[in-house]
Amino acid sequence: NRENPEIIKKIIDNSGKYILIFVSIPLIIATTFFSKEIILIVFGNAYMPSAPALTILGWAVALQVFTTSASVSISASVEINRFIRLGALVTAINIILAVPLIMHYSFVGAAIAVLVTMFLGTAVRYYFLYSIWNIRILDLHESRKALVPFIVILSTGWLFARMDLSALSLLTFIIVFYILVLFFFRVLSYEEFIFFRNAIAIKL
Repeated sequence: NRENPEIIKKIIDNSGKYILIFVSIPLIIATTFFSKEIILIVFGNAYMPSAPALTILGWAVALQVFTTSASVSISASVEINRFIRLGALVTAINIILAVPLIMHYSFVGAAIAVLVTMFLGTAVRYYFLYSIWNIRILDLHESRKALVPFIVILSTGWLFARMDLSALSLLTFIIVFYILVLFFFRVLSYEEFIFFRNAIAIKL
């Protein structure tokens, strides 16, 4: 099925939606609004200056995870050698960017270099999806369903983060609001919600 564009598009589209909902968006929310708390709990107060770098890396890792299904599909295609060469070029760009950024901004500069190259890597992946199977970003309807809720939860969380709320209160609000937004925009159907709830219950 690796040369069937419709099957590949469906796999990338559906997996992309679930990755966004359960991994990428929660990761961005956690590192954007609770980076200081994460650093404090994991490493202690002495490492608090690294909180901005954690926020940037959170976005970078979320982007990388989101494009995993595209990377796997391209790796199984006839264009694997060209994909590897462009991947090596992106890595080289990362190194070139990192040197001056680290000199000026220390570890935050390194995080910025990683984020920039993740965006470049994402562009490369979608270029290959289009060139191999004629799959465009606009064709990934299920993945795009999660983008509006993501913008809503991010902007609402940003507003509430400016209020004098405790981290626990903000976390509780964001979790509840995130679930409500997913249902309001019909990103997850009731059947999908029940399926994942039962799957988690079985694992536990």
